[in-house]
Amino acid sequence: MKQDDNRRTAPRFPLDLQATLRCPNWQTAERIATANVSRGGMFLRTERPPAIGAKIQVTLELPDGRLVEVQSVVRHIVAPEEAKRRGRAPGVGVQTLPEYTNEFKALVEIARLRQGKPAVPSTKARLKS
Repeated sequence: MKQDDNRRTAPRFPLDLQATLRCPNWQTAERIATANVSRGGMFLRTERPPAIGAKIQVTLELPDGRLVEVQSVVRHIVAPEEAKRRGRAPGVGVQTLPEYTNEFKALVEIARLRQGKPAVPSTKARLKS
């Protein structure tokens, strides 16, 4: 499935974390890695993608050993054949469900800091300026 990069509203930041992907109709979980994160989701490297629209559970392993669990919905797939043609990793783009916003903001901030990007000021700080 073709990905429309123009639909993105939030910047993506590279973030390589080990993770476990669970899909309700799978017998076992799959060990995967993240490729990048943004405010609303992430790209997960996998050669066994769940279907578009599938609700999945992703358990991310932070560098300090803590685990963060988020529920997400698969929004697009980069199949192995397409990934090879495009010179990138196969996997799925997922949107994180709204109830996991706080956990995900922390992941995006980790990725942003690793890139050497300044933190985004809060809305209150921007309004005071």
